[in-house]
Amino acid sequence: MRMVSQKNLMVIKIAQSRGLVDFLSIISKIQNIDHTQHIIPVEVV
Repeated sequence: MRMVSQKNLMVIKIAQSRGLVDFLSIISKIQNIDHTQHIIPVEVV
């Protein structure tokens, strides 16, 4: 689970830097279009 925790820490840092509300809104948008294949991974950001 340590490999996954590193990704989670990166996601948390992005959420803190961009604002938690904005981050959650992005997640909801991704969930709304999860049927498409044009989703940019969070790691790229």
